[in-house]
Amino acid sequence: MIDLDDFNASFFDGTFDEAAVYTPSGGQAKSIQVIFDNEYQAAQFRQADAEIESSGPRATCRESDVAGVAHGDTLQIRGTTFSVVEVHPDGTGLVILILSKDV
Repeated sequence: MIDLDDFNASFFDGTFDEAAVYTPSGGQAKSIQVIFDNEYQAAQFRQADAEIESSGPRATCRESDVAGVAHGDTLQIRGTTFSVVEVHPDGTGLVILILSKDV
């Protein structure tokens, strides 16, 4: 059987991860490691012949680092504070937090 904690630790070995500060609503801030991604996103509207461009910031982290994470909690990465707008646990001990700059 695979030890998921040990396996997940390999993602946070300093290669792709970076420091972040997680603050639950009304709780104490703490430093955690995340894999941050700010991918480009575009939405096209055919009837209006228009396109909206945006970024889709998200952070992958250990579920144990953000136990009880909820919408409205914040994550500070690279000097920018983001609000958690979606929580996607993957069932292996990792969670993807969908973020918004609108805090």
